[in-house]
Amino acid sequence: MELWLARRNGKWAISQGGYEVGKSHFKYIVFIHTGFLVSLFMEVGAGANPPTWWMVPCIILILSQFLRYWCIYSLGPYWNTRIYIVPESGLVKKGPYRWYSHPNYLVVMTEFVVIPLITYFRNILGT
Repeated sequence: MELWLARRNGKWAISQGGYEVGKSHFKYIVFIHTGFLVSLFMEVGAGANPPTWWMVPCIILILSQFLRYWCIYSLGPYWNTRIYIVPESGLVKKGPYRWYSHPNYLVVMTEFVVIPLITYFRNILGT
């Protein structure tokens, strides 16, 4: 769903005279995210069991997804997984962007911390 939305919004940005920046590093972002998700499946496959307190990081993850979709909704057609500059358009200052420049980065950082806790990242905890 998000990738479809990103493609649609990218086409819109280009139709508005926008252009992509940081294109060369996007493949590394995809690689890191994919590697992160694959490592979680490997950890579970190695016999990792969730801790008894797994609901705490799970609730944090769910709350962070509300923030993610608030970001997407607030940016409207400007939201994308890539970085587009649309000339003559100002910064979006609604939703969570009123208080924080890049709230979606907070969501991603939260995911990188709490998802391994849900799946019980044994190597970090030393068991």
